Amino acid sequence: MNDAGGAARRQLAIGAGLFLLSAVFRVAYVLEVSGDAAVRFPLLDSRAYHERALRILSGEWLGHDVFYQDPLYSYLLALLYGIFGVGSGGVLITQALIDSGTVVLIHAIARRVFDDRTALVAGGIAALYKVFFFYDALLLKSSISVFLITLALYACVRAEAVRRPAAFATAGFSLGIACLTRGNYLLFVPVWLAWLGLRRPFRSRIAPVGFAVLGLALAIAPITLRNRAVADEWVLITSQAGQNFYIGNHLDNDSGSYKRPAFLASTPFHEEEGFQDEAERRSGRAMGPGELSRFWFREAAGEIARDPGHFARHLARKAQLLVNHAEVPDNVSYAFFRENVSRILRLPLPTWGAVLPLALWGVFAARHQRRATPLLLFLSAYATSVLLFYNTSRYRIPAAPAVIVFAAAGVWQIVNAVRDRQRGVYLATALWLALAWSVAYSPAYDEDFARHRVNVGRRHQDRAAFQESLARMYARTGNQVAAAEARDRAHDLNAQAEQELRLALLESPRSSEANEALTAQLVGRTRELLRGQRYEEARRSAADLTASFPTLPDGWILLGRAYEGLGQIDPAARAQRRARDLAPDDPRPREALDRLGER
Repeated sequence: MNDAGGAARRQLAIGAGLFLLSAVFRVAYVLEVSGDAAVRFPLLDSRAYHERALRILSGEWLGHDVFYQDPLYSYLLALLYGIFGVGSGGVLITQALIDSGTVVLIHAIARRVFDDRTALVAGGIAALYKVFFFYDALLLKSSISVFLITLALYACVRAEAVRRPAAFATAGFSLGIACLTRGNYLLFVPVWLAWLGLRRPFRSRIAPVGFAVLGLALAIAPITLRNRAVADEWVLITSQAGQNFYIGNHLDNDSGSYKRPAFLASTPFHEEEGFQDEAERRSGRAMGPGELSRFWFREAAGEIARDPGHFARHLARKAQLLVNHAEVPDNVSYAFFRENVSRILRLPLPTWGAVLPLALWGVFAARHQRRATPLLLFLSAYATSVLLFYNTSRYRIPAAPAVIVFAAAGVWQIVNAVRDRQRGVYLATALWLALAWSVAYSPAYDEDFARHRVNVGRRHQDRAAFQESLARMYARTGNQVAAAEARDRAHDLNAQAEQELRLALLESPRSSEANEALTAQLVGRTRELLRGQRYEEARRSAADLTASFPTLPDGWILLGRAYEGLGQIDPAARAQRRARDLAPDDPRPREALDRLGER
């Protein structure tokens, strides 16, 4: 009894120590990067979660459409906003503390699957795993999703050990809750249930599978019923699977990562309606959310069938990125933060490229252990889901907890081989690690940071547009002081946006996203100045626009209008003639020349 009590207290102390170590690093990181624009002002998916959370806080609990994004994170974010306030650092610190709980769970899984010493190594790796830190500081579901899938994996491992109905129901419920944060966890569900059903004799299969399904249903059914209630359509959780499958497999995508189809706008914020419009254009009829997802599955399958070779090459590219050390960016760039924002991310701490080769060695060592099977099944199912869709850093990170557990097992396999002087084993291990690390650290992805800067620049543009709308509202109500203050804020934000976009073009001069965003920035600024009859400022802005983009007709049209406002007819006419030469079919330069008395 005393030995058992002492062991329990020792494990409690280890768990508390790991939590504290993890929390120190994570909170320090959140505080370090809290002033960066990408952290302060939610970008893209973060902005969508943020705005959905605000609607929930305003009383819009159910919403009006089938969920397009996985729903749970927005509700948690609304709860945290309610506790700490919108924009409070308490939200990100809470995410960091939840992530610290993930470390404790990884330690607990490794202890159940392997032993105490493996658990200690796994906990240490997880506590210092840099990519976990990175997502704690962003309004993205990654930290919460990783915590929930780690909790579900712990529940699955525990259920197999204790073999009680309640444990299987708990595992099913935990897995169902995790699926509400990331839909591709669903691919693990049938694999896990099938494995539970393989046990003999037959009667021993019924309770595990039945109670696991019951737990899953209790977690997922409320979302399915909600979708039915608001949209009169049966959709399990979200309606974006087909769209994501198309993004990952259309014939123009050979990147292995996210690449928008040509019919989508350059910003993914309106992705849902872009897919809706294109599907209805192609089919000639309206579609509900579930039918829309099925439509895009069929479209992707059709493109795969038209060019199987492209699909095979692209699949190989996805596999290459999956095992590579690079953290492929999506909304925000890990590499950009490491190089430009955070000293903590520059510390020599564990990352994917370092732990994956160790994990694969640990998988080989644990291949006959039934206790490790849920983790192996999850890794197989989850890797398959990434290969079927596409790879980015935040799509890959849910695999990290299981990989870390096996990496710790791999470490001890190496230590044992060296200690026992198993020369053949440790020579084979050395050869494997040399090969695996050379593959993991091969130059598979070249990041230039342009997309990160474009995303930040566009966010500044959105904030500037909001301030400009406030200025117009204040002006209409006669509050000229407030209008002037809002215009000044808009001016500063536009200047910040322009700076980010020009830096993006320095990083990648041929970036179509950066060029489009900077063009929109300069055109919008010039038009706003013309609306305010600030003609000299508009002239300077339009001159900047034509210098940056000399073949853009809009720049010359706006320059002509600015000169016209200043009463300078000859330069106005020259600018409009230049616009006419660049765009002969555009009526605007001809109309301006008529107005100026020129041809």
